[in-house]
Amino acid sequence: MPTVNQYNELRKLIGWKVIDNCRASLALNNSLISVCALVDNEVIGIGRVVGDGALYFCIQDVIVAPKYQNQGVNHMIVEKIMTNIKHLVKEGTGAFVGTVTEQNKR
Repeated sequence: MPTVNQYNELRKLIGWKVIDNCRASLALNNSLISVCALVDNEVIGIGRVVGDGALYFCIQDVIVAPKYQNQGVNHMIVEKIMTNIKHLVKEGTGAFVGTVTEQNKR
């Protein structure tokens, strides 16, 4: 899981609003899954999942530092998230995985 500072630094780098530390900490701690991409021990990308942990999973806050965008980092983060979700979900349960995206983004 990223620290609050790492989370907010990445948000700031891509032009998203910085979240106050208390709310950011609460959000991160309540994530079902958190994934960090690292380069030389520096967090350069993150992704997290919110939901009920059984049927509904929402991929949220997939963020990659601009310097590392368009290099497949986003894809690797989402792949790792999906692998983790598959470990949580029993096959055939009809679980739903959705995403929340920034306007005009994929």
